[in-house]
Amino acid sequence: ENTKKKFLLVTLFTIANIVLYIFSVEGATFTEAADANQYYDPAISLIQSGGFDSDSKAFTFGTPLYSILLAIPISIFGVNEASLSIVVIQCFLLYVTGFIVRKFSIILLNKESFLLHGLIIFNPNSFVTAHLVQSETLFTLILTLCVYFLFKLIEKNSFKYVYFLGISLGLLALTRPAGLYFIYFMPVVFLISTLARERVFNWLEIKKTLSRIFVIVLLSALVVSPWYARNYSLFGEAFLSSNAGAYLKDQYTQLLRVGNNWSTDEALEKIEPEIQKDFIKNNASKICFEEANDQHWSCNSDLTRVMVSGILNEPYSHHMRALLYSWANLYFSGGASNFRNYLGLPGRAQIVSFDTEKYDGIKGIVALIKSVDYSYL
Repeated sequence: ENTKKKFLLVTLFTIANIVLYIFSVEGATFTEAADANQYYDPAISLIQSGGFDSDSKAFTFGTPLYSILLAIPISIFGVNEASLSIVVIQCFLLYVTGFIVRKFSIILLNKESFLLHGLIIFNPNSFVTAHLVQSETLFTLILTLCVYFLFKLIEKNSFKYVYFLGISLGLLALTRPAGLYFIYFMPVVFLISTLARERVFNWLEIKKTLSRIFVIVLLSALVVSPWYARNYSLFGEAFLSSNAGAYLKDQYTQLLRVGNNWSTDEALEKIEPEIQKDFIKNNASKICFEEANDQHWSCNSDLTRVMVSGILNEPYSHHMRALLYSWANLYFSGGASNFRNYLGLPGRAQIVSFDTEKYDGIKGIVALIKSVDYSYL
């Protein structure tokens, strides 16, 4: 029975991906993915010059592992011919992610494990993202491995899982900067699980756990350290990524939009003076006062400080409203924009307008639904 289920799952997944690829617009892998150039340009640079550059500048806005993955098929098949191979590799990674969860979930959900595998690989957002140049597929796979190794470590307390977890956490941070938080978070989960399992204070067991945590963090740091060293050698400052400030600015903009029923322009009219005032007060680098320098590495810490301050000063009710909107958008959109772009469906203009013009709550959402093309809806 399990063999039949495996065959059925692989067959359906293969057919679905072939159909999706056939009906995609030409060049969709690179041209229709959000932030594709952020990963694609450094991959090309790595092949051509042996370094990580983007738009003729040293790449600092992200981390390198996904670009390294892209560089492998591009170097083998060429820039224009690598599209299919990238899709195949990422679809395989997505299937493996579901496979790991299935194997892991058998402990609790024996009969439902294949259903869970299917839900993961046919999740609309994950499914279409595997066809685009976006780091989510690789990041989700490594994050799944980290969770798997963490629970194996908790279950068996074997030192080999300490090594696996430490290395995986380091690779996670090199895939997306958000992975850095898990290097701090997962060892804490391991420590809490040890305390909960012992039920009484056992200093010997806690010392053993702390030594394992030290090795996990050390291994993670060793994996990530070459990227810090690279940035330090180029810029005189050790950092993982320069994207925090720019992303926080996006979050602050949307918080103001949804919280105050503003347009993007109205939100930016409030934000830009705050930035300028803070930069002057704290003697920020001259380059930070120029337009479109949100992503410059030297402005990241200053911009982060201003955006965090602004976000924290917004009323609690605005945060709840924006959070509700964000989660509703995440759960109900299901990668709809990626499907639209990948299949060449109309509707982009209406979505762009909706995301930038004055936010109008339910009324605006109803108006959007009425305006979009039926195929996209």
